[in-house]
Amino acid sequence: MCIRDRFSGDPNSPRECEVAWYRSIEELAPSFERYGIRLNMEAHPYDFIELHDDACRTVRGTNLDWIGYEYCCPHTFHLSNGAGDVRRMIHGCADRLREVHVADAFNHAAHDGNRYIINPPGADVRVHQHNEIGLGDVPFDDVFEALRDVGFDLSLIHISEPTRPLYI
Repeated sequence: MCIRDRFSGDPNSPRECEVAWYRSIEELAPSFERYGIRLNMEAHPYDFIELHDDACRTVRGTNLDWIGYEYCCPHTFHLSNGAGDVRRMIHGCADRLREVHVADAFNHAAHDGNRYIINPPGADVRVHQHNEIGLGDVPFDDVFEALRDVGFDLSLIHISEPTRPLYI
């Protein structure tokens, strides 16, 4: 059995959230180990860990084999501060990569960060979406090539939100 979770918490108080997260892991570890449960962690916009490198470092820092990393393609640009360097990210976490979510997204940092209008200006928010593949900026040729390079053969999940009406 595998459970997926995020580094939920306030990005404005990451130290307190990290302490609470490690405390939770310590509390859950005996049950997870006894029942053979795996945990895949995801860095997510507006969580206490939003960046790929920080998430991988935290997952590795537990030194627990049953904790893995989930890479979410529509979060590519949030995970990398707008860089979108999917090859580096996938190669960098290959030893802990257990799940990949597939959907497209626009790079929120494009156009000097002015791609989206946020009201009021300066609000503490993260704009992101899960589009159909081909309706965004995620470099999927690079994603799939990197996954092949690292021999990824685990869970690949499509998670886009429909952008046009579905007719039945």
